Amino acid sequence: MGLDIDCGDVELFHGSYSTFHHFRQAVATCLGYGALYDEGETPARTAKNAEAREKEPVLLALITHSDCEGYWSVRECRDMVGLLERVIPLMENAGGPVSPVVTRDESGGGLRVQMFDTGITWRDIANKMLAGLRHCVERRHRASFG
Repeated sequence: MGLDIDCGDVELFHGSYSTFHHFRQAVATCLGYGALYDEGETPARTAKNAEAREKEPVLLALITHSDCEGYWSVRECRDMVGLLERVIPLMENAGGPVSPVVTRDESGGGLRVQMFDTGITWRDIANKMLAGLRHCVERRHRASFG
């Protein structure tokens, strides 16, 4: 369960909605805009950086697109290719997603949440998405969310 973005038989993204949220924020941050919305908010209504809205319409397409349905058109896929080609070199030290591990606290019987590094970087995710978007453009096929 989670979010899948694909172009027919080619996967662009598979992961949690939270990971996709943090990936989008990493892209915006690497481009110098910082977080454009807070987790749990509806991005389309809270994209708060006017400069990003004006200078980076494709970034706003990434940020504000519903992450649970719909698609990116072939034109949007082409624009996303350009965006990711610019941002990937900036992601060298951007980190990556972490996952929670819940364990029982032996001393008090409660639960303890620890975060661990997944070993995947935002750059890895961006490169996979870039390859899939290029596939979409070459085949003139949209990228579908589901």
